[in-house]
Amino acid sequence: MDDLAAPTLVPSVPLSVPVTDVGTTRPFAEVVAARRSDRHLRPPSLTEVGTVLARAGLTRSKSTDLAGAPIAHRAAPSAGARHPLTLVLLARHVRGLDPGSWILDPDAAVLRPGAHPPEQIAEALHEVAHAMGQPGPPPAVVLAVAHPDRTLSRYPLGISLLWRETGALLMLIHLTAADIGLGSCIVGTCGALHADDGSGTGPVDLGAVALGTTANTESGADTTQSEET
Repeated sequence: MDDLAAPTLVPSVPLSVPVTDVGTTRPFAEVVAARRSDRHLRPPSLTEVGTVLARAGLTRSKSTDLAGAPIAHRAAPSAGARHPLTLVLLARHVRGLDPGSWILDPDAAVLRPGAHPPEQIAEALHEVAHAMGQPGPPPAVVLAVAHPDRTLSRYPLGISLLWRETGALLMLIHLTAADIGLGSCIVGTCGALHADDGSGTGPVDLGAVALGTTANTESGADTTQSEET
């Protein structure tokens, strides 16, 4: 995570923003029944986005394995509990949060300002919008950024584990958004923010989830802005 976050002692860098998983929830069967992909998204609030990130990504406990490598227990499964994925929020228009990149610190339960320049963020958002078939970028995007060496150091032939873990984490974010009535769409981009440099250490983003409110969640009316995917 440290290689993605901005220096904390730079005066112009925004302060970290706390997130919490405290909030309303619904029965799981009801969430699954309500799940859908929403591509026409409006600005969500910091509270909504923070709740999704906290429930999907915070650390519940951590320790080290027999090899001395750090391991953790989180909501999403991970081979060997290595958790090679970092959640990066690209906020274009999140109510209550400055635009830019924000890195989820799963141990401290805060969003830390990212070190990504505006043009890199804009290019990534444009690529996500293109993959979604939308004329403009969504208000918020969560990217799963991988550091493959965390998994490969224990499972040398386990590159496929990264893709499985990415799918599980993105689906968890998608369902967590559905639980609180927030619209979302899983997006199959790769390297939108961090392209693979071939080193095997990363960072490289392996997928994304666009987040936002919808006309349906704001008005309670049935709309045609969701696609049954």
